[in-house]
Amino acid sequence: RTARSHGRLDARAVENLDRLARDTFPDGTTGAAIAAVVRLAASFALQRYFDALAPAPSTTTPGNSGDTTDAPDPASTVQIGLDDLERAADRVLALSHPPPRP
Repeated sequence: RTARSHGRLDARAVENLDRLARDTFPDGTTGAAIAAVVRLAASFALQRYFDALAPAPSTTTPGNSGDTTDAPDPASTVQIGLDDLERAADRVLALSHPPPRP
């Protein structure tokens, strides 16, 4: 709830949050597992943000920093996307709810 109320989720994540919760988390999923999903999704979002800030290898001449139009504004808000949440849920739930052994 805090991530949503503080604008930390992108629009697609907000629109699909109820579906994701209903369709992804099996009965018996603990609050700790859900918290782990949110923390991991946030780390994916941070990694994407910092990767975008890092200067790309360039063939520019010394003194010319190159084109940075694709880099995010350093003051912009990091937002967790639906893809971040889905990836995190897949990883966490694979550990907390492993498939039954045959």
